[in-house]
Amino acid sequence: MTRVLTGAVLVAFLAGNAAAQEAATPEVETDWYVYVAEDGSECFAMASPQEARYFRDGTEVTANTDPPYLTVVYRPAEGAEGQVAYHGGFTFDTEQTIEVTVGSAEHELFTEATWAWPANPEADAALIRSMKQASQVELSSFSNRGTNVVHDFSLLGFTAAVEEAERRCAG
Repeated sequence: MTRVLTGAVLVAFLAGNAAAQEAATPEVETDWYVYVAEDGSECFAMASPQEARYFRDGTEVTANTDPPYLTVVYRPAEGAEGQVAYHGGFTFDTEQTIEVTVGSAEHELFTEATWAWPANPEADAALIRSMKQASQVELSSFSNRGTNVVHDFSLLGFTAAVEEAERRCAG
């Protein structure tokens, strides 16, 4: 349930707090941004994909989706210390997991509606460790309509953004 609430909180924060979004741009210009709730109760690092590809029956197609993004959330009061969350921008096929490739490391995310997460805090930590050592992460998923969706995220600035989000929510 906590992981579902993360999605709802992120959507509400991104949609309803334009002033905070403008103020939350990190000091370092990278592909990752740091956002902090006005009350400081939630901080997260976030990025949009550098590339999105869509396939149907092995053929590349076009698709209209909401904006996808990958986040790492810190919400100390609720015990969320580096929780990875992925919003694909469409409804996932919940019968399948999402394949995450970071260099030679493979991870998986579990889906619910338009959100996906690692199975537990240990899997979050393992994925974050892999991402800190790489330059790109690829997420391959399927929509509830059967389209294979591949999002490639740059990891330029990932470590700095995650450390800054954690620092801002440390107290």
